[in-house]
Amino acid sequence: MTMKIRKYTALVLLGLLGLAGLRADPWDVAKVGDRPFPVSGTAIDGRSVSLDQFKGKVVLVYLFSTQPGAGMTELMLLERDMWPRYKSAGLQIIGVARDTDARKLAEAVRAMHIEFPLIPDPKKDIFLHYASRGHPRAYLVGKDGTIRLSSLGYSDDELDRISAVVDRELKR
Repeated sequence: MTMKIRKYTALVLLGLLGLAGLRADPWDVAKVGDRPFPVSGTAIDGRSVSLDQFKGKVVLVYLFSTQPGAGMTELMLLERDMWPRYKSAGLQIIGVARDTDARKLAEAVRAMHIEFPLIPDPKKDIFLHYASRGHPRAYLVGKDGTIRLSSLGYSDDELDRISAVVDRELKR
């Protein structure tokens, strides 16, 4: 091999390694394989909600912001597409809205008719046990009680990835 080809090959390999590294989220506090922080609170509909009440179930803990953007878009898609498809198979979803109180959260989602529980997290007491920054985030807790998926950001591809892992976990 010529020196030019070796340099080019080395650059390509370094680039591929760099892209693979993008999957690792430096802001994740909770990682795949960990036991999740025990989410609990009062949902905006008045229900007491706790991750512990869903032991042995597949639970998607969805952390988002009520600011216009990716989190609210993904929340709407979870309600419209994922929830109807998987709730009868046993999926539970707990939405956790960071930096907002119950009144503001209820106003932000009023027109969305969300059926799964939404918990306000005004001081990020829950959020910071999962990540130090960045949203929206999804953490899938498997039937075994460990985190099976960690997701940051919204895209159709990311929703497909979440759905694939939900499907796999529900079939276990």
